Amino acid sequence: MEILDRLERHWYRSKTQWNLNGPVAASREDIDAFEQKYGVVLPADLREYFLRLNGIEEDPEVFCFWPISRLRRVDLKTFNVFQSESYFFFADFLIESHYYAIYLGDDPFFQNRVILPDFPRSPLIAKTFTEFLDLYLNDDPKLFGG
Repeated sequence: MEILDRLERHWYRSKTQWNLNGPVAASREDIDAFEQKYGVVLPADLREYFLRLNGIEEDPEVFCFWPISRLRRVDLKTFNVFQSESYFFFADFLIESHYYAIYLGDDPFFQNRVILPDFPRSPLIAKTFTEFLDLYLNDDPKLFGG
């Protein structure tokens, strides 16, 4: 996937204390275990991302993309949306100032949508994980609810 090539170049263009060794991919077993534990199926773009990059502790802009082992259901008390139990945190910005979540439920209308759950008025950021990555790589203000 071209977007993952761009993402890898962005994250590993220079050596920092967080990315000295390059990407550490998740295994198919890691993904299968996550899917079994939560009763979900990862969208193809998210699956490929974990198999290739599996997150980064901190990027140059203070984003943290979580490895699959850290993903968890959205647990905010103020998060009242349809099928809220099907949203999972996968990234944060500025040391957990903002969390990003993706819908992994069965409803095809919501499948793969990325939201900012702490922005209840208009939480939708992207309709797919790939679209989210493109916004991220272009430093789009939409990433911050704007």
